[in-house]
Amino acid sequence: MDTEAHVAASLSEQTKSTLVRNLVILILITSGAIGAVFLIGGYRAVNQLSSAAIKTAADRTETDMKRFFEPVESHLAVQSEIVEHIAFDITEAESLNKRFIPVLKNNPQITSLLLARDDGAEYLLLKDGEQWRNRMTNRPVRGDTTLWYRWDKSGKLIEETTKELDYDPRKRPWYQGAAGLKPRQIWWTQPYSFFTTKDPGITASNKIVNRVDNQTYVLAMDVMLQDVSAFTAKLAASDHGYASVLTEDNRVLGLPHDAEGTFGSVEARRAAVLSEPSKLDKFAISDALQALDNTNEKVVKFNFDGHAWWAGVRPYVLGETDFSIVVMVPNSDYVTVLDQQRNMILFVTLLALLAGIGVGVHAAQDFRRKLDEAVKGSVKLGQYTIESKIGSGGMGDVYRASHAMLRRPTAIKLLKPEVISSSAVRRFEREVQLTCRLTHPNTIIIYDYGRTPDGVFYYAMEFLEGMTTLDLVNLNGPIPAARVIYLMLQVCDSLNEAHEIGLIHRDIKPSNIFVTNRGGHFDFVKVLDFGLVREFESTDSLDQTNNISGTPGFMSPEAFEDPNSAAPAADIYAVGAVAYMLLTGRSAFEGHSAVAVLVKQSQSLPEMPSLAVDFDIPDDLEALIMHCLQPDPVERPKSMRELISRFEACADAGNWTPEDAFEWWNSSDTTHPTIEEQALTESFDVTVDLGMRS
Repeated sequence: MDTEAHVAASLSEQTKSTLVRNLVILILITSGAIGAVFLIGGYRAVNQLSSAAIKTAADRTETDMKRFFEPVESHLAVQSEIVEHIAFDITEAESLNKRFIPVLKNNPQITSLLLARDDGAEYLLLKDGEQWRNRMTNRPVRGDTTLWYRWDKSGKLIEETTKELDYDPRKRPWYQGAAGLKPRQIWWTQPYSFFTTKDPGITASNKIVNRVDNQTYVLAMDVMLQDVSAFTAKLAASDHGYASVLTEDNRVLGLPHDAEGTFGSVEARRAAVLSEPSKLDKFAISDALQALDNTNEKVVKFNFDGHAWWAGVRPYVLGETDFSIVVMVPNSDYVTVLDQQRNMILFVTLLALLAGIGVGVHAAQDFRRKLDEAVKGSVKLGQYTIESKIGSGGMGDVYRASHAMLRRPTAIKLLKPEVISSSAVRRFEREVQLTCRLTHPNTIIIYDYGRTPDGVFYYAMEFLEGMTTLDLVNLNGPIPAARVIYLMLQVCDSLNEAHEIGLIHRDIKPSNIFVTNRGGHFDFVKVLDFGLVREFESTDSLDQTNNISGTPGFMSPEAFEDPNSAAPAADIYAVGAVAYMLLTGRSAFEGHSAVAVLVKQSQSLPEMPSLAVDFDIPDDLEALIMHCLQPDPVERPKSMRELISRFEACADAGNWTPEDAFEWWNSSDTTHPTIEEQALTESFDVTVDLGMRS
């Protein structure tokens, strides 16, 4: 028995010894294998990490360049379309300044604007600190004599001089390039020094044939190229890497990031822009270009100042002009990282092997529990349970939800992740707070608002079933006059409350007017989307914008001329435009583009509703709608209360009854959209942003 016990103990010790030996061997083999993988794959890993960093930096730089240059093309196209349709005198500096100074004020990358006629007459508007300067060239009348004007920031003329200057705008590259293209095609010059300021720049221009005087013009906008460095000089491709933008002939356009602040001042950037890369000898640009020229690889390794570097190049095309984005990262930025990763992985591997299967199972169970909790938490917002997505708009997505205790259906609006910023959250929160001040039954009700655990802002509002008035017209065609009055009176009642407490809506349109059944009351109107709501005299910076926000055809002409204007007359105009569409089944203003529609609105009244349809329209209702659509706000009804009285005074007011509404909604031959198809899908933040004003 003792012998058997001794043998058993011996076997146990042998087993333990074998297990320990095997564990040591496993640890050594695993550690050796990991070390070998890192040694063998180190070069490839550094290559991949460098390539990823180069691609990310190139993507970022390309995106920044698009954001820098594309608005210039957009503003040029919009202003060209306006110039094409209006009458003006190219020799009248003051009147042209009123139109173009706001463009330069709102677009800091545009330093000057030029308008030249094919007979040699030219108008130049130039920023000069807080002042403005004009150069007026009229070769047919004054020859080489050029007039110069200087204006203060309020528009008062403070200096007028005359210079003899042998200058013909028709010989400038921006004029000759655009003159050889078709109208509306944008021409970008090669980088050059501006004739007047001598600053490095580039010019975008296009040809215009004015429809009023049938003259040919070229409109041009100058862009300061040193502004490109405002984003490249801040971009660190890696810990010590940087990016640069080069011209077609390899001159430096976008200066590289420099931790020492070499290009920290405007003067330093101005001196370095368009210089040869060799003059920036502390940077690896010249060596990178030489290495890239000698290979077809997208990413190349080269030596600079005794150290290994990686470089990659990305082309960027602007019209007929080619640029290149060159990104450079030092090899040392990633070798150190790989060493740290190798040591960490070896350490973690040893711990994992020693911990054993039990710890692994426990960790897996704990992970599963946390994952389940995360999944459950991802569909709950406080007392609300998210059920399905039902709509999406400019700043937020809308979901159907239910309250844990009340069990009532609710609509939840969340700020989109891609627009999350401190200003966006403040604007979104302000939208809720302003809407909560409105208590009229025809205005959508806000129940609650707050933030998710990870900081996403949301609010809960009443859930509606029915359709928008846009859906109503698409489904039913033109709406009878009595029903139009019935619906518009409810819209006016909602807006009247907002106006009386100092708020305007600014985006009244058919898709923001919802028709539903409220407690057995059919054709009950709810006014939606107070996302553009604004106080009359607000000085809040969130209200100040350089963009035109609204919907062409329904936004008032004054909102197009000055996006920062805010008055009840804008909502009155929109009510008239909505009533026109409901009554006729078509928009009051139509055109081939948003700008064309806005130009029509600012210059004329629409066609009379009675001429747009083949059925009779009451004279009193038609007159009221046309009164609302006057381009000049002072010519419209003075208030929403007056508009309510005018609607009530129409002969057809009261001829659409609750019984008529009940019968329409419950008629067997009428198919209404379901809540999943229509509810709230077009009712949140649906706006058109043109990015500028005239």
